[in-house]
Amino acid sequence: MRRLAWSCSLLALVLSPPVSAEIRATTGEPEFLDSFTPTRPMAKMTFEDSQSRGTDDAKRIVIRRLPDGTTDAARFGTLQFETPLLYVVEPGDDGLEVYVDRNRDGDLTNDPAVELTPAKGPFDGAEASVMVVPELRPGTASIKVIFLPDLSMVYLYQTQTRKGTLEIGDRSIEFALQGRLGVYNETYSRIYLDVDGDGEFQQHGLGVEGAYEVSEEHLFLDDQRYSFHVARDGSSLTLTAAPGGEPPPAVWPGKPAAKFSFVDMAGDPGTIDDYKGKTVLLYFWGSWCGPCIHTMPDLAKTYREFHAGGFEVLAIAKQSPADDVRAIMVEHDLDWRHVLEDESNPIASLYRIRGVPNYVLIDAEGTIVERGRGIDLGQELTELLAPQTPAD
Repeated sequence: MRRLAWSCSLLALVLSPPVSAEIRATTGEPEFLDSFTPTRPMAKMTFEDSQSRGTDDAKRIVIRRLPDGTTDAARFGTLQFETPLLYVVEPGDDGLEVYVDRNRDGDLTNDPAVELTPAKGPFDGAEASVMVVPELRPGTASIKVIFLPDLSMVYLYQTQTRKGTLEIGDRSIEFALQGRLGVYNETYSRIYLDVDGDGEFQQHGLGVEGAYEVSEEHLFLDDQRYSFHVARDGSSLTLTAAPGGEPPPAVWPGKPAAKFSFVDMAGDPGTIDDYKGKTVLLYFWGSWCGPCIHTMPDLAKTYREFHAGGFEVLAIAKQSPADDVRAIMVEHDLDWRHVLEDESNPIASLYRIRGVPNYVLIDAEGTIVERGRGIDLGQELTELLAPQTPAD
């Protein structure tokens, strides 16, 4: 009996799949993503006034000395590292001159010279200038800055990506880590996997195949679930097999819309299937969100233009007081259904929506057509539906 038990144990060991060891991949040097924050540099008086109001003493910048020849045309701004960094840019006969207070002493005359190189503006490709400023502390944190010649706008690039290749069995899978200011393991840092092997990464949100946030703790490859660890500086990604669990629903264009039910603000229940046969926009917004309110008139206009042709809107308001939502609905004459979500954000979480305003467009067959903040809704609807002239 003891020999039989030993034989069965050996057989079970042979038949059981081996426990996967860690799979670790290193990454290349950081590259800036084409994702920027537009800012307007300020005149000296305006900048100093902004620093005197609403700025913590520890982060308040005091200008103590400027380079000789600085004129009233000079413009001031900050680079938002862990501690803000002052810069001043001056238009000159031979182009722009930029000074950065690298030692943070308020004196712009005792710092290393700044190198500017030619660049293209982010929208029209017009002539511009670029500089890259690394943080003083060790690490990969740096900010790329593009200056327009007239100093009407400055574009700050703070998001970077580091790429590598995972070797899993006989398969090589390219991946990209996305971080901000040299940190890649924060809650909203992201991992992008090239699961289809086409060598391209769409690093524009969570609505693409192979996209994960660090907060999700697990990812899926070839039906295998892995826990993962991202090095703080993005230098490596480590996977460890973690059996069990279900992958999140596919919520990117070309996939069926994920199912959900809801109760709207009028107390009426509903499901996403109520919109079968219609083209529906899931509009994620918040009453506290300035850009959301700014988009309301255009969205209402588009709704009236295409509604008779089969266009509907289901608005999901994230963490918004009911009275505020009702007031906005009245102000903009919005007669589509509204759903209020609490901090658990069940519908937004299902569709992997993090920021607002955000959109998911679903066609009459229940397939996701497009999603994201940059969606050209009018163009998409023109291709799906014939525009209608609203009745008087």
